[in-house]
Amino acid sequence: MPHSESQIISTNTFFKLKVVIVLIQIILVYSCSKNSVLNPVSLAGLTLYVNASTGNDTNDGKTLLSAFKTIQKAASSAGAGCLVLISGGTYKEQIIIASSGTTANPIIFSSINSDPVVIDGSGFSTGTMISITDKSNLLFKGLTIKNFTGKDVQGILVNASPNGGVANITFRHITIQAIGWSASTTNLPTSANNAQPFIVYGHGLTQANAVVNITLDSSVVSNNIPGFSEAISFDGNIDGFTVSNN
Repeated sequence: MPHSESQIISTNTFFKLKVVIVLIQIILVYSCSKNSVLNPVSLAGLTLYVNASTGNDTNDGKTLLSAFKTIQKAASSAGAGCLVLISGGTYKEQIIIASSGTTANPIIFSSINSDPVVIDGSGFSTGTMISITDKSNLLFKGLTIKNFTGKDVQGILVNASPNGGVANITFRHITIQAIGWSASTTNLPTSANNAQPFIVYGHGLTQANAVVNITLDSSVVSNNIPGFSEAISFDGNIDGFTVSNN
């Protein structure tokens, strides 16, 4: 029986709606997995996987079988709302966090099932193991940072630049060990011998550029050799921090 004009219009409208929905889904997934450093989007629930043993940074990171190899690749790919799950293992890399989350959809970096994830500084003698500058709404869980020796080395750095800002970063169940200016506890430091296992710098020029709401909870910072520095330090323009259950 021939279709009425109203039936044809209804069918065409439904088809167009389905096409629009599919296109939106494709754009959102592509934005988070491929282009979120340039254009981060709010995508609660998307998961990226990292596995030092079986992963490859040419993978898409979307499943355990197609995991990235490095945490840096995930950090460079993740946008707001992404959950980065890291398989147990040793990761010899220095990591720069590339994107912010949002208040509703933070970026989360977490070990899988509490498997030991070690970010190992062996082989490095300068720089920072995890560096966060002018990024906000981040959560780190179940990570160990260790074995990093050299002048002015840093385990975790959270930094607000003079015209930037940082807010809402939480570190939970983090272990920081063996970060030091020297590997020997018997060496006597001078004022030039420093290392910072956990350091927050607020260089912001105004209140709007402050470091706001930093939390270090249920963590262990021990057996470090900071020299003339401190094992945990909050410096400069900082408006609110919590150190608890450590």
